[in-house]
Amino acid sequence: MQSKPVTTALRAALSFARDQPGRCDERTIESLLWGALRESPDLAAALTGHRDLDFRLGMHDYADVVGFRAGTAEDAIAVIEVKLQAAFHWRKPSDKSQLDAYAERSPTASLILVASDKSIAKFHERGTGKYHLDGRREFESYDRWNANIVPLDKLYEMLDAELDGVPPDASAEAIGRIVARQRV
Repeated sequence: MQSKPVTTALRAALSFARDQPGRCDERTIESLLWGALRESPDLAAALTGHRDLDFRLGMHDYADVVGFRAGTAEDAIAVIEVKLQAAFHWRKPSDKSQLDAYAERSPTASLILVASDKSIAKFHERGTGKYHLDGRREFESYDRWNANIVPLDKLYEMLDAELDGVPPDASAEAIGRIVARQRV
């Protein structure tokens, strides 16, 4: 069995993120997750339910990582948002939330929230949606995101399962620990 350096680096970085809440840069985990999903089809299947997606990172007006049907960039199948710091954004109070905007762009995609315990609590506390003065809300995607919340501990377990039987890669472990500690 061949090594999986990006998946190994993600596990090391995720270990740091779990042990040192608030000290790991979200973009590090996003980037390593993107690489690990491309490197490890079984991890992609465990997280998204699909092995054969083309994953893209950092697309304008989409979530952190988006999985498209192979060969296209139009049919989002899985939309993954990573939240380590609990920062859910609204452009202005009367606007829809960041998560609702992502959901609206991908109406049939699975919405997956990979998040720290703190971020999960904030998600449940604040929800999603556009707030009106009379208390109404629009663009509600809460239920779609809530159906696929992946706590960091669960992602770590997925990574452990993916790396079971893979030869250790000390260099990838070291790189994962180093980049996790870098605040951009």
